[in-house]
Amino acid sequence: MFFRNKPKKELRSPDYESGVQSFETALILISVGKYGAALVSFFSALEAFLSDEKSHIDGRDKRNFWEKMALFAEMHPKYQTEFERRSESTRNIKKEIYRVYQLRNQIIHSGHSSRHNQAAIEAILKELLPLIQIVYRALFDNELYENLVVEVREYLDISQFLAATQKPNGGDWFIALSPVIWGVQVYISPTFSPKYLYDSSGYQVDAGEQIQAALWSLNNMDEIGITCPICSEHSVAAKFGFNSEIKPFNLFFEEVTCVNCQLQIGSSSIGRALSSSLFDTFITQNEVRIIKECGLR
Repeated sequence: MFFRNKPKKELRSPDYESGVQSFETALILISVGKYGAALVSFFSALEAFLSDEKSHIDGRDKRNFWEKMALFAEMHPKYQTEFERRSESTRNIKKEIYRVYQLRNQIIHSGHSSRHNQAAIEAILKELLPLIQIVYRALFDNELYENLVVEVREYLDISQFLAATQKPNGGDWFIALSPVIWGVQVYISPTFSPKYLYDSSGYQVDAGEQIQAALWSLNNMDEIGITCPICSEHSVAAKFGFNSEIKPFNLFFEEVTCVNCQLQIGSSSIGRALSSSLFDTFITQNEVRIIKECGLR
C-alpha cells in the first residue's frame, strides 16, 4: 500500500513481505489513534526484517527478538553510532529498546489503552522508527523511506525532525506525530467531506464558495487562501508573527487553520516548528511580500 519499491530480491529476508505488511499496518493504526497497537506492529516489522534464511525451521525463524538483535549488533557494530545520528541523541540504544520492549509486553498482555498513548508515541518517534530505518538500510542496502510513496515519506521525515529538534514534552508528542497521521489519512482517503460542506438538509453545497465563506469568517487572521499541505485545497487561514522588529524579521506561522480538512496548528514552540516544516515553500516564496504588507522594512 505505502511501498512503491523493494530491495533486490537476493537481499530480502525470508519474512520481508511480512515486515512490510506489519510496517504498513502500524502506519494505519497511527492514523486512527491506536498508538499502542502501532508500537506492537512496528516490533513485528522489526522481527520480520531481522529474520534469517539460516535460522528458518519449518518455514519460520524461531529466534526471539533479542537473539535476532544480538546477531544484528554483532554484524553491524556501528549501529549505535547510526542511531545517534538518526535520532540526534546519545542515548544507549540497547537500554532504550529494552525499555520500549517492556512497554510492548504491557500492551500485549493488558490490551491497548489510552494510558499507553503518550509513551507509545514517544517510543515510536525516538526509538522504533530510527531503529527500523537502521535495520532496513543495513540489511537491504536501501533507505526505508525512499521506498515509500512520497505522500507518506515526507510526513514521516517531518515527524522525526520535530521529535529530534524540538525535544517534545507531554502533549507535544501528539503534535510531533500528527504529520504522519495526516499523511496516511490523506493517502488512504484523499477526499474530504467536512460537515460545513452540507446544508441543514444534508445536501452537498459548492465547496469553493463555502471554503471562502468560512475563511472570511475567521477572526484575527492576517492572510487567507493558502494551499493546505494536507488536503491540497486553497483553504488555509494563517496568523503570522515575527521574531524581530528589525531585519532579519524571521517570519513564522503563529496559528494555522484549514477549513477544509480541519488542520489546526497552535502557537507553541513545537507548533511553530511544525508549521515551518509544512509551509516551508510558502514562507520562502512569500516572506518578502508579507513583510512589506505588514509595514516592516
